[in-house]
Amino acid sequence: MSYAEQSPTLRPMSQQATSLAHEWRKLTRAATLVAVLTSPAWFIVFRHTNGWSIWLSLLLTVVGVVAFRGLIDVLAHKLIPRANLYGAGGDLLEQDVVSRRRVWYWRTKYRRLVFVGGTLLLLLTAANLMLRLGGVETSLFGTIGELSGLFVQFLPTILILGLQLPLLFFINFAILFGPLLFFGIKQM
Repeated sequence: MSYAEQSPTLRPMSQQATSLAHEWRKLTRAATLVAVLTSPAWFIVFRHTNGWSIWLSLLLTVVGVVAFRGLIDVLAHKLIPRANLYGAGGDLLEQDVVSRRRVWYWRTKYRRLVFVGGTLLLLLTAANLMLRLGGVETSLFGTIGELSGLFVQFLPTILILGLQLPLLFFINFAILFGPLLFFGIKQM
């Protein structure tokens, strides 16, 4: 017998915790059902409203449904307490491990999305303000078009610097470590 079965102080999982664990299972199934039922709406928006190809619309629909399902997991675990699985069976513990990993994965993805999106929005706002100070009136997302024109204008300079900088870094490295390598080879 295992230690858990021999120990008189270990009690089985309480009725409230069992009930909460089963409700969590129902909630995850309902969230999956809602995500699947909303998939035609995603496809219609991508295909008919935006006019994208069928394959791209299908791919983005699958990505949207999976991301929506992840968002529901993150929000539900933020708002609803987790069941105490002390003394639970193996199947509940395995489902809990999978659920915790899924929530961790999506929480990390959404945090990164918020950070990158917020940073890009701040940079876009700063670029828009700089353009307005320069006398160019444009909307916030119209700034992207203006910046792409500037990028095309400076593309030759960017390419030349992209070739020169690695070469200069290598030269700097050779100047610093070249004599050390020489003395190491000569064993001086």
